Amino acid sequence: MNRECEKAMRFTIPAVRVAVSRALSKEHGMSETLIANRLGIAQAAVSKYISGNYSKRVARIVGAVVSQKAHLPVVKEILKNGKAGRVSELIDRAASGDELVAFALGKG
Repeated sequence: MNRECEKAMRFTIPAVRVAVSRALSKEHGMSETLIANRLGIAQAAVSKYISGNYSKRVARIVGAVVSQKAHLPVVKEILKNGKAGRVSELIDRAASGDELVAFALGKG
């Protein structure tokens, strides 16, 4: 992975997690604790994601994640009780997509 992609993923990974957390909470009624467990992150992070307490840069990228529907494979995997490793892999794949990385770097 090149340096630019790594830089972008500092913002794209949280953006994917925001979109996933919101979808699981609002559309599927999943609790913050369960979402946190499935994503392998702290419940406090999920609470911040759902309440919108994150940087403006991440907020801008969340819009791209949702419009590209990049978060949906992660949501589907979690809903079918997918393994943590698979969920993490799907988050990384979504966050490192060419269009999303370009958008995060201001090139898209």
